[in-house]
Amino acid sequence: MDKDRPLIEIIEELTASGTWSVPAGCKSVEVFLVGGGAGGAYGAGGGGYTITEKVKVDPGDSIQYTIGAGGKYGGMNGKAQNGGISSFGNIQVSGGFSPQDSSRSNGGSGGSGGAGYTHATGGSDGNSGNDGNSYPGGDGQGTSTRCPFNNKLYSTGGSTGRNITNPTGNWGDNENTKYRHGADNTGEGGSGSGWYGGNGGSGIIILRYKKYE
Repeated sequence: MDKDRPLIEIIEELTASGTWSVPAGCKSVEVFLVGGGAGGAYGAGGGGYTITEKVKVDPGDSIQYTIGAGGKYGGMNGKAQNGGISSFGNIQVSGGFSPQDSSRSNGGSGGSGGAGYTHATGGSDGNSGNDGNSYPGGDGQGTSTRCPFNNKLYSTGGSTGRNITNPTGNWGDNENTKYRHGADNTGEGGSGSGWYGGNGGSGIIILRYKKYE
């Protein structure tokens, strides 16, 4: 009988939009959602917002989900894009904001303000980004962006910099050719590098649930 079958815990990553089928024995699922990171331009993009929810489900249910796309960078005199919304059934979370759709590149962790030739770092773990040359960094969500299921950190805000030797971290060193893109399925914001920038990273959904072995 099913009641005598052992349950095992599963942690599952969803990296592309689709449909999730509830397995046998699963009556609830914990969901960690990460929105897409915003693209950068003169300033850096904000990381995607994050949220954790617990959802009651029935075995055999089908749940539609969407992975938020990373926002595209802004070219010279262009406009960077916000990150896309991630959703799981009726739960959704916003992507990060680009520096040109708000005065601040807000997000799960804020992107840094425009910095010209000076390096300014973006926020991480829900914190705000640093200010650039008279341009403010974006606000973070104020709560941790670390997934409680796998202990990985998501949604780092993009950083800014230009003509810097040996850049490190999620930021650009633009000489009209170099910029840092956010990695796929991280919700990272793209770098800001003067008139150019990096693309934001796409979001991710992580599930934790129990099912029959």
